[in-house]
Amino acid sequence: MKMHGIWSLICLLLLAGCGTSGQFVVKSEPAGAEIFIDGRPFGRTPATLQVPFVENKQMVTEKKIISLKMSGYKEMKDVLTYQGNTSKTLDFKLEPGSGG
Repeated sequence: MKMHGIWSLICLLLLAGCGTSGQFVVKSEPAGAEIFIDGRPFGRTPATLQVPFVENKQMVTEKKIISLKMSGYKEMKDVLTYQGNTSKTLDFKLEPGSGG
């Protein structure tokens, strides 16, 4: 019985895979927009972020939604994916409108 639990844990860990992080440089015009990733606050622009990702053995990479919010501007969104040990720059041009 105890051995079954250990094997279940090992299988679960193998399926879950390893965690990693991607680096993203986030800029906006105007600067000072709030950054959210999957709904959680990550600071304000401009910022260099280390975003955690989960990879699994099926080589399926997790995707995350980044959104920028600023009072008086429309909310902007994009999709983040892990791209190896490289840094990706995201440059948002915020449009006037209701939001924030």
